[in-house]
Amino acid sequence: MEFIRIEQKNKDLKKIERLYITAFPEDERIPFVYLQKKLKKKTTYLYALYDPSFKGFVYCTLNKDILYIFYLAIQDEDRGQGYGSSFLKFLKETFSHCRLVLSIEETSLEGHNKEERLKRKQFYMNNNFIECDFKMREAGVDYEMLAYPSRVYFPEYKALIISYLGHIGYKMYYQLKE
Repeated sequence: MEFIRIEQKNKDLKKIERLYITAFPEDERIPFVYLQKKLKKKTTYLYALYDPSFKGFVYCTLNKDILYIFYLAIQDEDRGQGYGSSFLKFLKETFSHCRLVLSIEETSLEGHNKEERLKRKQFYMNNNFIECDFKMREAGVDYEMLAYPSRVYFPEYKALIISYLGHIGYKMYYQLKE
């Protein structure tokens, strides 16, 4: 198993983009070209997992001592084989000085994919993530916030997203869910 940091120009970006488009609903996706552009920042990371072929990717950004996992996806045929947990272990070790934070679709809401949302939350809880004390609405989608090894608080999360998107981007897409 090998984790490789992917730079802005890499032959496997097309594989990553295909998985990105199939793994995340359109209303949860930032345009892929924007994600690629942000790879210029030293604090933005895209890793691909190979075993030996491409299995998945993780896209994240760092601000101070917080690593935000924007996207983690494993190929459909490779799910349930421990690759997602391996990615989280890799991030915990690589960024051992950091708290990791991520958002998942809110599990308390009824909807067509409630079982999938509950399974996703259980996956992260099984990997020792804990609930944060706030929820977010991003581009109209409600999210719960999970963190490892300790909570991240709203002001820290807001500062992280502003460092990535800027103030205007934050105001356009994000709001604290009351």
